[in-house]
Amino acid sequence: MDDSNYVDKTITSLPAAPSRAADDAHYLLVLEGRARGERFELTGAHTVGRDAGVSIRLDDPSVSRVHCRVELRGEAVFVIDTGSTNGSFVEGERVRGALELHVGAVLQVGDQLLRHELRSRAEVAREVGLAQDLRKARAYVSALIPGPLNVGALSIEWAYQPCAALGGDLLGYHWLDRARLALYVLDVCGHGVGPAMHSASVLNVLRNQTLPRADFGAPSQVLEQLGRSFPMESHGGMYLTAWYGVLDVTTRKLRYASAGHPPALLLGAGPLQRLHTKNPPLGTIEDRAYREAELQLSAPSRLLVFSDGVFEFERRSQEPASFESFEQFIERERFETPATLQRKLQETAKTGAFDDDFTLLSVALRAGV
Repeated sequence: MDDSNYVDKTITSLPAAPSRAADDAHYLLVLEGRARGERFELTGAHTVGRDAGVSIRLDDPSVSRVHCRVELRGEAVFVIDTGSTNGSFVEGERVRGALELHVGAVLQVGDQLLRHELRSRAEVAREVGLAQDLRKARAYVSALIPGPLNVGALSIEWAYQPCAALGGDLLGYHWLDRARLALYVLDVCGHGVGPAMHSASVLNVLRNQTLPRADFGAPSQVLEQLGRSFPMESHGGMYLTAWYGVLDVTTRKLRYASAGHPPALLLGAGPLQRLHTKNPPLGTIEDRAYREAELQLSAPSRLLVFSDGVFEFERRSQEPASFESFEQFIERERFETPATLQRKLQETAKTGAFDDDFTLLSVALRAGV
């Protein structure tokens, strides 16, 4: 148009920048470190360190007393190091001045790793509630395991560490009468609430001796009736392996049976002995007659009953995760308690952690008592 007095009044509309929901909030989630799983909401400026007076306290000697500041400026989060000994890092880059911590980025403070999250407060509250329920469930499962036993020549100790919040392993022991003691380790396939509650149900049946038509002093009968009472098709496809033994502490006779479970190991004066019977996992085959065996124990000796998580994990060395290599480790290494053995084995793990639940029951008979 040629009119020089014309003024273009066309209105151009641009799409509005996406805005976060009113319920959303910025958080720092601890991924690694002593406070793993803890979440801190960011509402302004926060100090981070191990001092009691900071906003976000990380009780770790690798963290300085006041290590850094984390500031929420509008919708952006920035990290400012405050002269810490070990430095602060955002996605591996050392913080100098103010460095933005984008959503999803990881902040390293000493040995602690914290991820920036933008989450709904309602969603976080639900997650916290679920975590509390998992802690209660874990406490319930752990409470089913009896404490250590030390009577006469007999002592029982154990090591138990689920690889997740809840595992599928459990162990137990209880007196059948004044002379006989039942010993058992269970391993339900999988991890989480379902397998944990399934193994707890089986453990309660054993502990309360509520199996129909079973002599709890006869391991083969116990396994047969457990298989019939807990068929996998009635329990979400879950099956379990088990080792069950009955020790007469007066005669030192041990009756035992295993169902798809790793052999127990007997350490004594002679060569290492494997104790197992050839039976299928429980709940997989109906109306199967189970085998059992009997052995005369000597003193001193130690019986180790465990799940496959004790030896099936990736190692730092090229040594295979085999049962044979585990046997060699047991014969080679000296250990006083299951906790000592657990620590020694964990030191050989490639990641410093086990790939599966670690469940180990130790039954020792002393000489001259």
